[in-house]
Amino acid sequence: MKTLKFVFILAPSVACAQVYFPLHVGDWWSYGDFSYVCEGGGTIYRIVGTNVFKGLTYFRFLGASPFSGPFARADSMRVFTYDTTMQTEYTVFDFSARAGDTVSVRNSGSLITIALGSLRFQTYDSVSQHGFIYEVRDSLGVVSMTPNWVPCESELTGAFIDGKMVSLDVEATQSTAPTQFALAQNYPNPFNPTTRIRFYLPLTQTIHLEIYNSLGEQIEVLASGRFTSGWHEVEWNARKFPSSIYHYRLTTPSGVLTRSAILLK
Repeated sequence: MKTLKFVFILAPSVACAQVYFPLHVGDWWSYGDFSYVCEGGGTIYRIVGTNVFKGLTYFRFLGASPFSGPFARADSMRVFTYDTTMQTEYTVFDFSARAGDTVSVRNSGSLITIALGSLRFQTYDSVSQHGFIYEVRDSLGVVSMTPNWVPCESELTGAFIDGKMVSLDVEATQSTAPTQFALAQNYPNPFNPTTRIRFYLPLTQTIHLEIYNSLGEQIEVLASGRFTSGWHEVEWNARKFPSSIYHYRLTTPSGVLTRSAILLK
């Protein structure tokens, strides 16, 4: 079981799509992968500008948004994306939809989005049967993305929204200890200059926990030696390093796990 502990939240004054899914140029969201089979670390989605299509203004993500292509806008109760190939707007989330309602049908009917509740949605491809379940949270947008074809979940670990930093604490509890070795997302993230890193060992073994820069160079060893089974926590003080995205790697006899940490000074 993982618990989202909100360190800072923007309080909504009205219930509307702009509150559920805030959109501003300069906003960004950082996601961490929470499964021992996901070794990619995480992903950052950033809004870098705006585009106008058919008289409507869309916010443009760098590369892609968390839920679809690079363009997104919101009205009173819905979030939309714009398909530049088809020159058509599609609904991504509809916060007025009831569980079981079809929110949108795209790609000539193969890509379908249905509501699982007011703030949970499932998008799937009717041909491959692959899809994602999205959970949306007030003032934060998408807080989790869960694919249905691999045991891997991405959860929001930090964000910068409307000029304000949002930091989230994602904790694995002792009551639901994993059966495999695990590496948790660092907290806080983003951080300056210290952050905590937790890892779980199903049995006593020798491990190495190391920090790497964006060039893949090892810059620090946080832990090395024999550790007992259970959860362990170490602190990384990055005061001598510049702002950047770093990677921390846990190496054990069972395998290797890697995650990303964002240092913002």
